[in-house]
Amino acid sequence: KIKTIGDAFMAAKLSVSEFSDDSDPERVANDGLEIVQFLLRACSLARGVMRPPDPSELRADGTNPSPPFLELRVGLNIGPCASGIVGFERPLYDLFGDTVNTAARLEATGRLGRVHVLETAVPHFGKRTRDIFFDGAKTEVTLKGIGTATSRFIMGASSNHEDTSSAHSTAQSVRSAVSMRYAQMAKEAEHEMAVKDATSNDGLVSPKLSESRGTSGAYHPNAVDDV
Repeated sequence: KIKTIGDAFMAAKLSVSEFSDDSDPERVANDGLEIVQFLLRACSLARGVMRPPDPSELRADGTNPSPPFLELRVGLNIGPCASGIVGFERPLYDLFGDTVNTAARLEATGRLGRVHVLETAVPHFGKRTRDIFFDGAKTEVTLKGIGTATSRFIMGASSNHEDTSSAHSTAQSVRSAVSMRYAQMAKEAEHEMAVKDATSNDGLVSPKLSESRGTSGAYHPNAVDDV
C-alpha cells in the first residue's frame, strides 16, 4: 500500500529494480499473477461487506437496483515508475510516472468486480497468462490524457497447486506458532496476576482468589471476577 486517494488506495509490487541485474521474466510473470490473485481476493472479500441503501437510488416500488454489498473497481498496469519523498512539513512517499497514471485511468473506466488491464501489459504475465481468465474479448477504451487503447478485464485466476499447498502449509505453521506463543503468554499473565493477588495483603490470599483456586490451589483461568 502506497497511499489512499479518496475512497481508493494505491498499491505497488516491485519486481525488477534498476539497481539490480535480476530481470528474470519468469519472476515478473509470477509477481504479476500474485498481485492479480490478491486483487481478485480483495474484490471477493468486499462483497461480504454490506452497505446501507441509498434513498436516492430507490425505485418507485421501493426496491434498490444497486447491489446491497460493496463492489471494487480495479485498475492494474505493469511498467517502470519513479519514487521519492514529497514535502517538507508532512513528507510522503509516492510513486510517479505514466505507469501510475495509466493504472488510475484504468480504474476509472473499469467494471465492478473486475481487474482492468491494458492489452500491452498482458505479455508481461508470460506463461502465467494461461492461469488468468479474461471476461470477454478485447475492448477499446478511451483513457483521459492518454487516448484510445486496447484493454482486457480479468475475472479470475488460478494458481500452481504445489505453490498453493506450500503457502498454505507455511501459513498453518505460522498460525500454530503464534497460537502457542499467545497461549504461553496468557498462562504467564495469569500466573503473575495470581501471585500479585496472593501477596497484595501482606501475604494473605483474597477470598475470591481462594475460591478460584479450588481445592488444589491452582489458579482457575475462568475466574472472571479476579480480572
